[in-house]
Amino acid sequence: MSNHSSSESTITGTAADAPQFGVVFDIDGVLLRGHSEVARSADALSLLTSTSSCSTAAAGSAGIEPTTAASAEQAAASRSSDQHSHASNWAVPLLFVSNASGYTEEKKARLLRSHFGEKVGDDQVVLASSPLQQVSSLREKRLLLVAHRIDEANTVAHKYGWQNVVHLEDFYREHSYLWPLGDGDGQQQRQEQKKLADEPSSAFPTSTAVHKIEAVVIIHCPTTGWGEAIQVVSDVLQSDGTLGCWVDEQCIPLYVTNYDLVYTTEYSKPRFTTGAFIRCLEMLHSSLTARKLQIQRFGKPFASTYQYAENVLSEQLRAGWGEHAGPLRRIYAIGDNPLSDIKGANERGDPWRSILVRTGCHTDEQNDKLFPADHFCEDAYAAVRYILEQEAVLSRCSTLAQD
Repeated sequence: MSNHSSSESTITGTAADAPQFGVVFDIDGVLLRGHSEVARSADALSLLTSTSSCSTAAAGSAGIEPTTAASAEQAAASRSSDQHSHASNWAVPLLFVSNASGYTEEKKARLLRSHFGEKVGDDQVVLASSPLQQVSSLREKRLLLVAHRIDEANTVAHKYGWQNVVHLEDFYREHSYLWPLGDGDGQQQRQEQKKLADEPSSAFPTSTAVHKIEAVVIIHCPTTGWGEAIQVVSDVLQSDGTLGCWVDEQCIPLYVTNYDLVYTTEYSKPRFTTGAFIRCLEMLHSSLTARKLQIQRFGKPFASTYQYAENVLSEQLRAGWGEHAGPLRRIYAIGDNPLSDIKGANERGDPWRSILVRTGCHTDEQNDKLFPADHFCEDAYAAVRYILEQEAVLSRCSTLAQD
């Protein structure tokens, strides 16, 4: 199960009345481009709120009585007592699943609220790193953590229960000789440090078993240069966790989040992201060692993220319609990246249905040829209209009846 908190739904009913479908939005390239809203994205979300006429139609199709003034007042009081657990603001189970990482789900939720209002809850955001909360072995291990900002990485580590973290920047500063081209100590001092590092029995602090690195976790591109970061991570992965103690087979596990090569910003062309860094690490490490790097991947398109999302959607469903509600018969995944959003949903199979929009990474006027979606349309608004049509809600929705 996930660590997301459940919330009470404003639309109440029995398990037999529960919605049959849920909706999963990608964020970057679907709802936002950088810090700007994608056209009609707010309208798309409005169609799925618990107060829209489309949602009333959806509730009616499930045999649920429309919300009364008294129940609405009670629901508002419930929401005010829990400002950031807002699944109750939606007519169906709904998530925002992003391959972003390096900061907390709460931070991403705040960004969404700044654009789309308080209806977005912390517990409705899933990031590429979110499933790592369920990897219990990471809570006790000494981790080499690769991230964008140390302060935000510390917040993530604290939330996920990682108790023994060493940041890449700190590790590199302590062992600057590992990247001689960088701005480190003088040549003589680097040589002295290297000599100590190559002698595991010496007094060098990181050469003792107590200070071994036991796993490497990459949650974002590093702030240091990619060259030195790749060198340091590769050195650790070639060792038993102690610099200078080299091994023939990789024994240090490597966990990575966000395998996307690019992502969408305000710029006209997609930008490289964490997946590009990981691919560079893979290629150079394999070229050096003649061994394929063993990686445990998280985020879209990998199954762990879809399983995690299914768990959170199930929690929302049970919170609103009772412990015996579900399972969802269809989960619609709206995304802009065929290589992650669409590929992942297609590979997961039932009950997932993929919808590709052309407001982000994919801009062609036709469906992707390599990873075609179940449905292809212009934007998130058109995607939600399609979902409501598929679920026989569109004909009962007064908001769209004249559209």
